[in-house]
Order: sequence, then structure tokens, then C-alpha cells
Amino acid sequence: MLRVYCLLLGLVAAVQGACPAPFVEVGEGCYYFSYKDDLKMNWMEARTHCQSLASRADLAVLNYMCFDYNHVANYIIMEDIHTTMEPMYIGADGYDASWFWVDDRALSPNSIYWFEKQPTVEPGCVFLLPAKPHTYKKVFLSKDVCTATRYFICQNEVHAF
Repeated sequence: MLRVYCLLLGLVAAVQGACPAPFVEVGEGCYYFSYKDDLKMNWMEARTHCQSLASRADLAVLNYMCFDYNHVANYIIMEDIHTTMEPMYIGADGYDASWFWVDDRALSPNSIYWFEKQPTVEPGCVFLLPAKPHTYKKVFLSKDVCTATRYFICQNEVHAF
């Protein structure tokens, strides 16, 4: 059922054409990368900013079933953003073994996308972390305090499940 839903979302995006400004099309979704405007905020400010960009926008929800994570990670690598990239907030937070996307779906603490020894038991907000050195061409999930100012990624049309 989820696969059909993901396929339908992709078809709707294809029919509607290009993403509205300031979003860019990446894979099957429309994303805004704040580094393009040199805009850094803490996690809550970033979430509020994302929600102000469009009626159904929020911090990015990288759904594994729709391959959003891989599309966004590949975009970051192909655009060569990762060579100078600082961490970018995405739409998940939590603590201990309870991690959730902003659309209320669980984010597994056992996901292969987490950076080594992450997540820890302390509360925090999730961000994309480029591998160092950048020649590794990988992007991981990591988490830290939510009050740090960072770049962030917004997504248009975040759907609650």
C-alpha cells in the first residue's frame, strides 16, 4: 500500500511539473536547501521557516520506502555540496530509542544510515552529516542538541500518515 502511495506521489509531482520556488526537484520530491541562501537556524526556527514556505512544507522527511534519503544524499554528493557542507537539519527528533519524523512516523534507531555510535540516549534533533574526508561520498544521519544553528532542508508536501 505504501509503495502504491509513493508511486502516486511521484506521478502527481510529474503531472504538476516543476517545484514551486524556492524548492528544487530532487528525486520524487521538492526540497529547499538553506545553504543556497546561507541561512542557518536552530531546529525549531528552521521548522517554522520551512512551514512558512508553503502550506504543506516542513523539515525534510526522508522516507526510506520512497528512496527520499538516497535521492537527497545523491543530490548533495552530485552537486558537490558535501565537500564544504556543514550538517543540515532534517525533520526528525527524539531520544533514547524513540525517534520520530515530523509526520509522526518512527525513525528506527537501528537504521543503517546513522553515523557510528548514533543515536545516543540524549534528546536531540537529526541532521545530515557528510562523511569526512569528502572523497568517501557518503552522507549519514546524526543528532545533536536542537539549539545549535545549522543549515537545513525543507520539503514541500510533507504528508502525515
